[in-house]
Amino acid sequence: MEKNLTIFSSESFIGKINNNSNTEFTIPNYIAYILKISEIIKNKTNNKFNVTLNALHNKHTNKQPSIKIKNNKIMLNNNFKIDLGGIAKGFAIEETFKIINKYEIKNAIIELGGDIKAIGKNKENETWKIKININTKNIKNNYIELNNESIASSGQFIKNIITKKYDAKKHIIDPITMSNKNYYNLTTVNGPNTTICDALSTACYNTPIQEIKILKQNFPKYRFKIFI
Repeated sequence: MEKNLTIFSSESFIGKINNNSNTEFTIPNYIAYILKISEIIKNKTNNKFNVTLNALHNKHTNKQPSIKIKNNKIMLNNNFKIDLGGIAKGFAIEETFKIINKYEIKNAIIELGGDIKAIGKNKENETWKIKININTKNIKNNYIELNNESIASSGQFIKNIITKKYDAKKHIIDPITMSNKNYYNLTTVNGPNTTICDALSTACYNTPIQEIKILKQNFPKYRFKIFI
C-alpha cells in the first residue's frame, strides 16, 4: 500500500498523478475512497485538512486545487499535487483490521506512526488505556481509554508507545495561511474510524480553540482533546 500512496516515488500511483497534471489515470478503489473521504473532511473542517496542501506552494498559479474523480478515473489539473501523509496511516490501520476481523480476533491493538486502534481487552482483561506522552509539564488526565475505537494525534512531539522515543512531527501546515500556527503542543482525536481520526487530528491542530466547536458539531461521534 505504501508504495502506491507515497509522494517520494515517481512510480507510485500518487507520484505518477503528481508528475502528470491534466492526464487521466485509473486508480484503485482504495485510493479513490481516500481521496473522496479527504474531500468530505476538507469541506467539513473549513479547509483545515487538505490533501492538496503541498501544491499550494506552487507560485506559477493562484488557482484553487481541483481533484476530479469519476468511475475511478482522476485528473489533477492546474499543476497541483496530492499528499496523503495526513490520512494514509489511519487508512492502513483500518485495512489491517479488516484482516483481523476476518480471522475473528477479539482482542487486538495496532499502532502506526502514533495512530492507534484497539478492540476488546488487554491481557489484564481491561479496556485498553493509552497514555498521551508529550514534552509538556503539568499535564493532567492524559490517559484515554479505547473501547473498540481509535485515536490519532498531531503535534510537534509525540511519544511512540513501542519505541518509547519522541518522534518530531514538523511541517503541519495550515492550508489556508500556509504557515505553522502552533496553537497547541498536541491534539488528539478518538472515535470509531482511524482514517477519520487521522485527518481530524491534523485539522484540529490547525484550528484555533474558538473554532473547535465547529469540528465537534460536524463530527459528533469523535472526541477532540487539546494540550496547550
